Amino acid sequence: MTDYTPALNNYSAMRKFGNNRWILYSVKAGRKIILFSNLEYYNYLFSEFDPSIVFLCEQAPKISVELDDGVKKSIFDLVTIDEFGNEIFVECKYSKDLTKPKVKKQLQAQRFWCKKNGYNHKLFTEESLLGREIEISNLMQFHSIIQSEKIDESTIEIITQLLKDESKTIKVIANFVQMPLEKIICQVIHGFHRGNFSLPISSEHLNSNMEVKSIAKKA
Repeated sequence: MTDYTPALNNYSAMRKFGNNRWILYSVKAGRKIILFSNLEYYNYLFSEFDPSIVFLCEQAPKISVELDDGVKKSIFDLVTIDEFGNEIFVECKYSKDLTKPKVKKQLQAQRFWCKKNGYNHKLFTEESLLGREIEISNLMQFHSIIQSEKIDESTIEIITQLLKDESKTIKVIANFVQMPLEKIICQVIHGFHRGNFSLPISSEHLNSNMEVKSIAKKA
C-alpha cells in the first residue's frame, strides 16, 4: 500500500485557504486532519464510515502533469484505499465552479494522471449530498462519539454474539446485557464504524429503537 502523506503544510494551508476549515481526528488516518470546505468534510465522513475503506489521506498526492498548454500541478482533496487495494483520488468542487477555466484544467490534469496510472478519479459535488440529510446528521454525531468514547472490545463481542441469530434494537441489546444505554450506543457506533454492525442511518436518526444487524466477517 502506498504511504501517502498530506502534500500541504498544515499552517501554510490554513493561511492560504482561509477560515472555512475543519480540524478533526480521523481514526482511519490515525491523526488529526485538516479539511478546507464543507464538501471536503462531508466526503470525509462518508469515507471514514465506509467499512470497505481501510486508509485515507487528505491533500495528497501532489502531481505534475504535462498537458498541451504546459505543465499543470494539482493536489487531490482526498485519496482512499479500500480493502482490495483499490486507490480512489477525490476532488471536491461545487457545481457552480465546474465551468471555470482553472477548475476545468485542474480536473483535466487529475483525470489524465489517474488514467495514465490506472487509478480511479472521483468528483464529489453538492449533488452527492442530495437526499442524504439524515445520513449526514447521523455520521456527524457518530464521528463525535468515536472521538470521545473509547472502543470496548469485550462489549463489541458480547453484542456480536447477541445478534448472531437476529437483529435487535439498541434498547433491547442494553436490556439483554444489562449495561447503561449510553454505553451500548457508543459501542454500537464503534462497531458500525468498523463494519461489525449495520444501522439504518439513511432512514432514521440515532435513537434507542434503531435496529442493529450483525455483519458476517469475510473469510
